Amino acid sequence: MEKKLTVKTTELRGRALAWAVAQALHYEPLLLGQDDGSYAVIAHFKRGAGRGLGLFGPFDPTSDWLQGGPLLQQNGITVGATDETDPETQKSTARTVIPLLVSYGNDYLEAGMRHLVRVRLGETADVPVLLLPTA
Repeated sequence: MEKKLTVKTTELRGRALAWAVAQALHYEPLLLGQDDGSYAVIAHFKRGAGRGLGLFGPFDPTSDWLQGGPLLQQNGITVGATDETDPETQKSTARTVIPLLVSYGNDYLEAGMRHLVRVRLGETADVPVLLLPTA
C-alpha cells in the first residue's frame, strides 16, 4: 500500500488531482509505474458490489477533454476565465450553483476537476506521495 498525504484541494494538480477525481467518482485508482520512473493513474471503475469490474487506463481528466469534459457537464460545473478583480493568481475558474462555490486552476480542466473534488470530497484529499511534486 502506497504512503498517502492529505493535500488541500486548491493545491492539487496533475496526476495527484487525477487520483483525487477518481476517488471522488468512487473509482478505485491504481498507480502504474512508467519507464521514466514516474507513475500514471489507472482508474478501476466499480460497478455494483464486486461484479462487472472494468479497467480504464490511463485516467487523466485534468488534461484530456474526452475524460474531463463529460465530467464537467454531468456535474453541472461551468468553467471560464477569471476576471481581473479575482485575488487568485489562477487563470481559470469553475463554478456550481448548488452548492454555490468557485474554484480556481491554471486552465479550465484543472479548475473544473479541483471543483469536482472539492464538492464531493471537501477541502482536502488523500493522495499517494509518489504523485506529488518533489520540492
